Amino acid sequence: MFASLAIVLVSMGAPDIWVESPLVRVFPESFPQAESAREGRLHAACGERESIQLCIRAKGKPLESISIEGHRIGKHIPPPDVYRTGYLRIEQPSPRAEREGTLWPDPLLECNTFSLEADSTAAIRLIYGVPRDAVPGTYYGKVSVHFGKRSKRTIPISFEIFPFLIPETPSLRTAFPLDRKSIRNVYGIADTDLDAWKPFYDALSRERISYRVWDGGSLVMIDREGNADTTRLKEHIAYAADKAHFNAIDIGAGQNGIAPFPAPKPGKLQDPLQFYLHDMCNWLDDRGQLPCAYIEVMPLPERARWQTAREAYFRVQRNDRRVARLLAGAGDPFFERYTDIWATPLGSFDPYCDALLRQGRSLTIAQNVPAEAVSARSSGGFPGETMRESRPEDAYDGCLFTYWVSRGIPMPGESQWLQINLKEPVTVRTIRIIWKNGLEAKDLDVERWIGTHFSRFSRIQWTPHPPPSLFTQSSLEGTLDEAETFQSIRFEFHTSFFHRAVGVTEIVFGDMNTPEPAASISPITPWLCESINDFPSFAVDARPVEARLFPWVCWGHQAEGFVARRLNRWPPSWVNESVVQPLVWRCKDAGLGFLFYPGRNGLLPSVRSEALRDGMEDFEYLTMLDQAIKMGRVSARDAGALCMRRLFSANVPPQQVDELARIVEYDRVRMGWALAKAGKD
Repeated sequence: MFASLAIVLVSMGAPDIWVESPLVRVFPESFPQAESAREGRLHAACGERESIQLCIRAKGKPLESISIEGHRIGKHIPPPDVYRTGYLRIEQPSPRAEREGTLWPDPLLECNTFSLEADSTAAIRLIYGVPRDAVPGTYYGKVSVHFGKRSKRTIPISFEIFPFLIPETPSLRTAFPLDRKSIRNVYGIADTDLDAWKPFYDALSRERISYRVWDGGSLVMIDREGNADTTRLKEHIAYAADKAHFNAIDIGAGQNGIAPFPAPKPGKLQDPLQFYLHDMCNWLDDRGQLPCAYIEVMPLPERARWQTAREAYFRVQRNDRRVARLLAGAGDPFFERYTDIWATPLGSFDPYCDALLRQGRSLTIAQNVPAEAVSARSSGGFPGETMRESRPEDAYDGCLFTYWVSRGIPMPGESQWLQINLKEPVTVRTIRIIWKNGLEAKDLDVERWIGTHFSRFSRIQWTPHPPPSLFTQSSLEGTLDEAETFQSIRFEFHTSFFHRAVGVTEIVFGDMNTPEPAASISPITPWLCESINDFPSFAVDARPVEARLFPWVCWGHQAEGFVARRLNRWPPSWVNESVVQPLVWRCKDAGLGFLFYPGRNGLLPSVRSEALRDGMEDFEYLTMLDQAIKMGRVSARDAGALCMRRLFSANVPPQQVDELARIVEYDRVRMGWALAKAGKD
């Protein structure tokens, strides 16, 4: 009896240790499941980084003096970087929150000796880097968990190195904003001191991302005449770009664009921006990096200032055509001749629009009868697109990618109307209303002007057409008993589905056969742009795989890069946190301002930044497998589905995201095996 009791007491106090995927969240209350692994299994290519989570739970009583020892695996894989996963406590959940809660695993902290309270769990992140010259094969090793000097536990690790090398320069282009002010505030370093900045550039170099080095500060000194001294900027870009193998180099002031270079005053013949662009482009050309150069001339402003924005984009082209102009925002023909890279939010993505821009074809078609004027009772913006307030003429402009949205919600006694006055009469028997999906009208009347007043059409038969696919619009086709002639027509919307505003993409009179676009434009390179409210999300409370899925979504949509809006914008209070290094950090929002944390000696990664890096490496697998299939080295029948391009919506439901997490991990290993087999054949 006493012996049995002793065994029970020992088992209650024994630590429980298991291994989890990096895509599994581990909380202080987490405990192992029946399917939890007791050993680590990793797969990676040469030049890749790969990680696992080691989970330690104190059962029944506290654990003291815990330390982790990572060992080499075979002769080729060095000991891992070891981090303890901390937590971010937030006040406001994101729209993509996985569940209710305020405490989320995220910061990867320096893993020193630590203790655990009874019945609590710690997650340890082990990040292995496979050398570029490693010999392929399967190797075995271990990780040791020490509990003071008296006991330790070892966890077996197996590591398969695939016989191929991922490229040093990423295939997917990225544009992340480096918040230099946050770093200066926390660490008290001078903006121009390259040696002081090198540890930060070094930390970011492992993440396979390109970021914007200049933010409009003192890296460039501009005198009263507008002449720029770019010596410091070139030093910083050269170090950062070479260290991280940038494939996208912003030579503007980040999201401040060309703001440091005001337009020349009247009477001044030379634009100072021209000297600056010539200087930077010539320097990058000498370094062989000119194809990487771009400028986001200015953030897309509210619509009233679109003309100003277009003039700024034209100013860059006029001064130096060699630098690509990046525009981040929903596609609109107003800018199609003034940009070279178009980064579209996923919620505004349209495959037909994307194809037209890529092929150098205008988004606008020539109308048989142009409008003299288009008016409406009210005009508003589409939800989630604050910078794109609609106008009535968007409903009749020959473009299927612009739209008019009423500000008010139509209801009995307070209908919304849209009126089109044509330049000349038109005779038709059919009228089609192409809706903005989700903003369809339920009850409407159509009237035409007959000299002194509007009069309803005698008889019109309406036929609804639901959207045939995810990225096409619904429409409503009206057929008249006989052809009618009119020059002014008015649509009155009395109610709508879902009790929302009414949205009209285009009104089409007569034949629905769409002619070819009216004009050619210069081909535009498609990127995607992060949207904080949509899938995929960098929010700390979104499912962990979402940060990893950014590159997968780019692959599916054939986007050559993506724009992110935050990297390290920290709360002001974190000046102290960087010294204390707490286990639990705090911020108001869901970590949308940062992917990295301020450590004592530099930047610390996070669960989200590691997921993104994994996704960037996944993109290389997708690219290499796709090329291998096209070259005939891999059977499309056997492996084609692994790198198939899939289109995603901006509202992927949680269950589908969970399934994507399983697919990502499973398919990545299968791609590795397929590429390994291709190398042997």
